[in-house]
Amino acid sequence: MKILLAALAAVALVGLPAPRAPRAATVLQLDLPEQADLADLVLEGTVQHARPVEQPDGTVATEYELSVSSTLWGEHRANRVLRVPGGVLPSGRGTLVPGLPALAVGEEVLLLLSAEGTHEWRLPVGLGQGKFRLTRAADGRRLAVRDARGISQVGSVGTTEVEAAEVFEYAEVRARLEAALNARRAEGR
Repeated sequence: MKILLAALAAVALVGLPAPRAPRAATVLQLDLPEQADLADLVLEGTVQHARPVEQPDGTVATEYELSVSSTLWGEHRANRVLRVPGGVLPSGRGTLVPGLPALAVGEEVLLLLSAEGTHEWRLPVGLGQGKFRLTRAADGRRLAVRDARGISQVGSVGTTEVEAAEVFEYAEVRARLEAALNARRAEGR
């Protein structure tokens, strides 16, 4: 009898869908012009250094030093230190912010960033949507890669779960971004 019950339970479980992994974060889905409209600072640069720092409240942030090649919105500085929430101290203690993209030393990036908030933090607008890694294709074309995997984006047609990185032609992203920022300037926003 026990064997029969075990066999029936196994057959019943095979028909059930696998449990879904929890999503790291849920954010409002933003297109590039919407992100440009919300950004306080838009820049391109290369990450030179990363350093985790403990905040007065015990949370951990990471300070990234960037060599800035271009500032599309905001005050241009050749070098910037950005403080982003999240990171791990040498002791192993850290803070995780779901949906927040990581920056890697040596990585060339295009960032759409919020105004400085608590603890002088800046966040990519739309979390993972606000960071593009700049790279080159095998044929030499410049590409902008947005990796917002692990987040759910809520838009007008429902929720979309981001399952893969998106690859764009850099020139197209840059042109769309500049057009949106120029429209913002013209309207005095």
